[in-house]
Amino acid sequence: MTSPTPVPFSEPPYLSGLPSPYYNASHRKWQAAVHAFISEHLTQHAFEWEREETVPEHVFHTFSKHHMLIPTLPAPLPVKQLKDAGIHELLGVLKVEDFDAFHGLIYCDEMQRSGLSGPPASMTTGMAFGVPPIFKFGSAELQKRFLPDFFWGRKRACIAITEPDAGSDVANIKTTATKSKDGKHYIVNGTKKWITNGIWSDYACMAVRTGGPGAAGLSLLIVPLKGHPGVDMRRLRVSGQSSAGTTYIELDDVKVPAANLLGEEGKGMLYIMRNFNHERLSIAIGACRQARVVLSAAFAYTMKREAFGKTLMEQPVVRQRLARAGAHLESLWAWIEQFVYQMTVLDKAVADVELGGLTAAVKAQSGIVIKECADCAVICFGGNGFTRTGQGEIAERMWREVNGVRIPGGSEDVMLDLMVRQLVKNYQRKTKEMERPHATKSELRDKIVLWLDAPSSASSHETARSRFTPGTGRWLLDSAAYKDWHLGKAPVVWITGKSGCCKTVLCSTIIDDVYKRIKDRDDSSFASFYFTFLDNKRQSYQALLLSLVSQLLECQKEAKVDIPKDLQSAYKNRYHSTEILEGALRSLLQRTAIAYIVIDALDECPESDDARRRLLEGLTTLSMVRGGLRLLFTSRKEADITEHMQRETAAEFPIGDRAVNDDVAIYVADQITRDAKLAKMDATVGGDIQRVLTEKAGGMFRWVYCQLEQIKKIGRGIPKEIYIRQALHDLPRTLDETYERILCKFDETIAKDVKRALEWLAYSRRPLSYAEFIETCITQTETVPYVNVAERQVYSDMVDLLSSLVEVSEVVEEADDLDDTFNPRIGSYSAEDNAVALARRGLSGVSERTVTLAHFSVKEYLLSESIKGAKVASFALMPARAYYNMAQTCLAYLSHLFTGVSFEATGTFPLFIYAKRYWHVYQREAELLLPKGAVNGLQINLLRVAGLRDAWLSLFKRDLAHSPGVTALHIACSLDLPTTTAIFCQLEPHQIDACHPNFGTALVSACRRGNRHLATILLEAGATVNLTGHNSTPLSAAGKGGHYDLVKDLLRAGADINLKAGGHSALEKAILSRNDNLCRLLLGHDSYVRKDSPVDERPLEIAAAWNAVKIVELLIAAGYDINGGSNGLGREPPAVAAARQGSREALRLLIDERVDLDKGVVEASHDYLLREFDGEEVCLAGSTSITAYRFAFLCLAYDIMTALVSGGADITLDFPEEHSPLYHLLLTEFRNEMWRKLSIPANLSGTETGIKPGCALEYVTF
Repeated sequence: MTSPTPVPFSEPPYLSGLPSPYYNASHRKWQAAVHAFISEHLTQHAFEWEREETVPEHVFHTFSKHHMLIPTLPAPLPVKQLKDAGIHELLGVLKVEDFDAFHGLIYCDEMQRSGLSGPPASMTTGMAFGVPPIFKFGSAELQKRFLPDFFWGRKRACIAITEPDAGSDVANIKTTATKSKDGKHYIVNGTKKWITNGIWSDYACMAVRTGGPGAAGLSLLIVPLKGHPGVDMRRLRVSGQSSAGTTYIELDDVKVPAANLLGEEGKGMLYIMRNFNHERLSIAIGACRQARVVLSAAFAYTMKREAFGKTLMEQPVVRQRLARAGAHLESLWAWIEQFVYQMTVLDKAVADVELGGLTAAVKAQSGIVIKECADCAVICFGGNGFTRTGQGEIAERMWREVNGVRIPGGSEDVMLDLMVRQLVKNYQRKTKEMERPHATKSELRDKIVLWLDAPSSASSHETARSRFTPGTGRWLLDSAAYKDWHLGKAPVVWITGKSGCCKTVLCSTIIDDVYKRIKDRDDSSFASFYFTFLDNKRQSYQALLLSLVSQLLECQKEAKVDIPKDLQSAYKNRYHSTEILEGALRSLLQRTAIAYIVIDALDECPESDDARRRLLEGLTTLSMVRGGLRLLFTSRKEADITEHMQRETAAEFPIGDRAVNDDVAIYVADQITRDAKLAKMDATVGGDIQRVLTEKAGGMFRWVYCQLEQIKKIGRGIPKEIYIRQALHDLPRTLDETYERILCKFDETIAKDVKRALEWLAYSRRPLSYAEFIETCITQTETVPYVNVAERQVYSDMVDLLSSLVEVSEVVEEADDLDDTFNPRIGSYSAEDNAVALARRGLSGVSERTVTLAHFSVKEYLLSESIKGAKVASFALMPARAYYNMAQTCLAYLSHLFTGVSFEATGTFPLFIYAKRYWHVYQREAELLLPKGAVNGLQINLLRVAGLRDAWLSLFKRDLAHSPGVTALHIACSLDLPTTTAIFCQLEPHQIDACHPNFGTALVSACRRGNRHLATILLEAGATVNLTGHNSTPLSAAGKGGHYDLVKDLLRAGADINLKAGGHSALEKAILSRNDNLCRLLLGHDSYVRKDSPVDERPLEIAAAWNAVKIVELLIAAGYDINGGSNGLGREPPAVAAARQGSREALRLLIDERVDLDKGVVEASHDYLLREFDGEEVCLAGSTSITAYRFAFLCLAYDIMTALVSGGADITLDFPEEHSPLYHLLLTEFRNEMWRKLSIPANLSGTETGIKPGCALEYVTF
């Protein structure tokens, strides 16, 4: 952090070496960077520019170039919009997604460090207050049109609200915006006054009257200014902030596109009020810094100015003036910090309500405080304070500019009145809420359920119920086993059956039955889940947990909502893990007397990637919940599931053929009655169909369904009895034979299309919409990539051709990848495009058809050995080949769109989002399974041709789009495409060691992700193993990730273990992985050279800070100095590092090894300097008085303080110009408690405490 000046009041407490709970390492690093930048580019020139009444234009462009106008926006920043514009970091030290309100406070404070508000306001006001309404309330099209230019400083904006007759009285503005006759424009007339930055702004976010009188008639409109017809602007001469460009604007029939309306008409006042909290708090922060500047200047002046034989400071009246002003100033700052904290932790909607009035009060108080400080300074400076030049210039100028703080954003009287009115409203609202005490919990419950975003099984349940025939399944509900389950006599039941026996339909019957039984009972809860091979989102244990937790929360009655504490904390932190969800599930299950959980199709959770194993382990945890839990599962008797159920002593309920056959008879009779053609036939034919299908069903509903579908098609609509009887005589014996017969009907002319359709249905990442499915059929990959849109109608019959192999469902859940849609007519995408496209495609979440394989057995057959020996062997699916074909289809689709073929007549492209998101997923799978020569396809063209590559990157990996230095090899590596990477190594060998500024070399990128396969390919192709890139070597990148085997590979390839990148070695970075085996490998390597110099590596210090106990032991055994070697600048003894980070176990180990606990940090100054190690907060060092104990004290880490004292730390240790740690302890409110906890002798003398007599002991009561 920047060094604090010794003058009192000149810096806030956190910059003066005092502890603060508000600022973390990221804030301190940010402050140092911001201070350096602003000091160079603004602070030192501020007075000169204010005298000249203008800030040079190049300064604005410098700030814009380094994204240093962005921090003036309210936190959190609009991350998506910034990243879309190519802005990812601020000053290279802070990611935009990590920016919070305290980063904003620091920026605002530093911008005002000169004491003048004019120069900073000249650059920031438009961005701070004119731009936020656009990304908060503007349409996607408006955001895309304006925000990038504003963010990069290519255009400037301002906020235009106040008028000659309406300053603080916003509701009574008179500027009108009337719609043109054609409705395409607004015609704006009126005047705006006191508009900061207006004179050089290209656009104004302007409050206009589009309706009747009062607040309800106001709207916000983006109005063009500079050079626009009908706009006249002139600068206003004001008492202060002369360089800020205060402007008077006249608008005479100004024509503004209607599309420039922000949000809705009539909502302008609401939008304005939502912007005020940020504006008023920003003004208050700036005023506080200005008050510091002028008051500290007065303080310093009174220390040296003499009158009547002594300094002014020796005059009691002067001290009293300074004390009053200083007390009010520090109180204001504490209030501001409290507000910023509250804005950080509260939801935006809550903050607007709870803090709106109080923020107005803070703004009003800031004006009062700055006036008091300015008055005090003028009086202290005497005549100099009334002179515009010389040593009193700051006092005179501040006294003159005070009203520039007190008036903007709302005058003091209005603000204070607003505060009281808002407090009254809140009081009345909360009083009413007390009458409905359960509203808050239920609302929180609903928010948490929405946040969990659990995959829904509704589509599976509705599909299963649509297949249900009344009267079937009754045998199960009446069975003793089912009744025992309900009563809790057999709390875990496993229903088993062969493929196609209708387990899912039976499960849906159970779910409906359970729901009817418990829906009116307060002592019961219920949740269900359907695993399915059709949807990747419902194939994991995590998905099951999310669904069950969400359902059990929703089961709670409004008056009895009880949310587990850990889940509330997880929601607050926006993070959940398997452990948190498991704990929440156990807690919810234990809160009701009886809980029912029904889970269908465990066998459709895939065995790949250990998904099935994790599921079964999780079910073991679930079954440990005692009490009234009833669990019911369905599946086939797979070996691993059977072993699990036997271990859990589940009661197996096998579905017998006889019971199913009885249901088959009911089902067939029902189908004959429902089918118009079959119902007209002789009753004996219907009886034969029912009899034969029932006899031959063998307990397989799926087989019966397929035969009925074929019978319905006999005779092409003329159901001749002879054909039906012949078909009944020649029925296939099994499901496999049934599927074979269906496939045999396809001749060579269409077989290829059918095979491709089956591949897509078998391996799609989610159910395809009907429109998406048709697109896969019309996309050509063999020659020139082409989407034959003319064949869309032709291929609409494909679903009918596939017959019983596929199912078309009317139930759809909106796909999670439908978040953006490409509009090829304009080469862009937006939320509006998405809404239009979804409406045209019918994918808006209602009544659109999806196409899937009809049953799990279809996919099993297509992958089975039996099909390979059948007549239809050509239809057998090979996963690797299917992945490749699907990847190529996606690539052909994208290539067609990106090369601009036939856009004018084709409308939207339904498969676009799926293709751009998943092509590389399929390509990766194919490359891992197929030989190199079999996957040299369209991906090479997409990644190598700049136009195609940038078109795709701009929509998928925007951080790489148009990025200088990015190569096809970089992208192939980032996508983990091994064969494609090898191909590009051959095609572009000169790019193998190319270094991208953000990602390093391809080898560094591969090592960072721990991809041994890619690393091997790159090394064999000639990649330099010791080339650094992006502050990392391949070895250090692999080490930081803890990739042990990869590190061994790199060492064998000649990696230099002692090579540094960014000032840090591979060992230091490996410590961050906490992989002791990896550190042991590096320490024991023949080429490793241990270094212990003050300016060299400090692994023991890092290991102690990260509480890596085993690694600390390794380093001590390797001979590292436990006290951190010599006290060089920048070095932190390991004990200090451990105490600072709260690394209790590491500290105890160091104490056991007899570390010197009184050894402190040596720094050139007494301020705290944050260090960063490879992006991680690691080293915080301070003055010579910063010992391990002092750090523990600053953090109020009592257990560490106790451990240090017990270990022999000298808390009475004194340092030059510093009090002892004990002195600082005695000044805290914890002095009595800690005195007892640390067992400090009650008769300790002042000398022994290291405290000057009479300084602090008086604060202790024994």
